[in-house]
Amino acid sequence: MKYKKVLLPSLLIGIVLVLSFTVISLYNHDQKPNFSEEDIQAAEQAVQETLLEASHEEYALSFSIKEVSYSEVATKNVYNFYAGSELAKSYNWTDSSLNDNLIAVYVNYECEYDHTLTFLEDGDIKCYIFVLRDLSTGKWNVWDRSYDLKTFGTSR
Repeated sequence: MKYKKVLLPSLLIGIVLVLSFTVISLYNHDQKPNFSEEDIQAAEQAVQETLLEASHEEYALSFSIKEVSYSEVATKNVYNFYAGSELAKSYNWTDSSLNDNLIAVYVNYECEYDHTLTFLEDGDIKCYIFVLRDLSTGKWNVWDRSYDLKTFGTSR
């Protein structure tokens, strides 16, 4: 009888620990991105081109690009943010395809806009621009951006 009182709680604790570890490992999407230098340069180039297009808009009075650089920290964080999400499922993105085809690029630029023509904020702008590789062409395209530097990582 003495052993049953000790064995049952120990068994239950063991089961809970195993289940907890299994659940944590299932939801741990923290994979390390493994992009070639060519991939990174192509993603940065796609961002540069997008910024240059923005600089030629009629509402852009001045526009100066200060920095465009790949961010491994933000890339891992944006992957973790979207992996397994409803949004990813709606685009038919697997965790593997996100890990291999989504890059975060840190951007810092300064701009002044004509506010009679646009609502966009001007000044010293810092953000992450997310770039996806088109699987059929291999081309990197700007997909989205975030001005929330804390969520995706402040270190580059």
